[in-house]
Amino acid sequence: MKTKKLLRLLFLLLLLILGGLFYYLSSSYEPSSAALNSPTDASIQLVEEDDYILLSSTMEQTNRGFIFYQGGKVEEKAYYPLLSRLVEEDITVFLSKMPFNLAVFNADLAEEIMTDHPNITEWFIGGHSLGGAMASSVAYDRPHLFEGVILLGAYSTKDFSTIDLPVLSIYGNRDLILNKDNYTSFADESNNLRQLIIDGGNHAQFGDYGPQKGDGVATISGEEQQRITTVEILDFITD
Repeated sequence: MKTKKLLRLLFLLLLLILGGLFYYLSSSYEPSSAALNSPTDASIQLVEEDDYILLSSTMEQTNRGFIFYQGGKVEEKAYYPLLSRLVEEDITVFLSKMPFNLAVFNADLAEEIMTDHPNITEWFIGGHSLGGAMASSVAYDRPHLFEGVILLGAYSTKDFSTIDLPVLSIYGNRDLILNKDNYTSFADESNNLRQLIIDGGNHAQFGDYGPQKGDGVATISGEEQQRITTVEILDFITD
């Protein structure tokens, strides 16, 4: 009898764990209506593939490609406003569509994208938060494939002092999601690191999906944070 009760309890516990896991995996930060309606520029073309979205200019072909991994639990279209700004400056962008919106489940997507688009000769990779961490791991393992790494509110767990690859890091001084101790360790051990701390910016405003739990309150608008970010990314890519 005791064994049966114990088995029932274990079964119920397993159901609770699985239910909690399902809820976590199925819940995400959704893009705002403004993000979904972006880009508004008729010169920007959107092509949805199975695992990524291609954003490119209909006016001119470019040989520069930027692979962008979304932040953890953030639906990819929340980054349309930021990435559209780059496309307007003739950067072809590849926006990941990760399973459960978690880059850990398909970190090697970059290789698929690069294989699909052999016309691009200069590749950059990056992402926001968890997406940035996973993108940096891809670049660390294959540094010869990329011209640089772009991290937004993110840091790498890899030792970038062992490779000579330019890294651009941008985060807001109101960001309370980014682990500052881990970030400092990464920054101190990185070669060719270029940093920008956005005064008044926070973690969530690199995308357009509303407030993020645990984040600081920004004192600048999301549009301004993204404008500053775009200028810095373009300068880094075209340098």
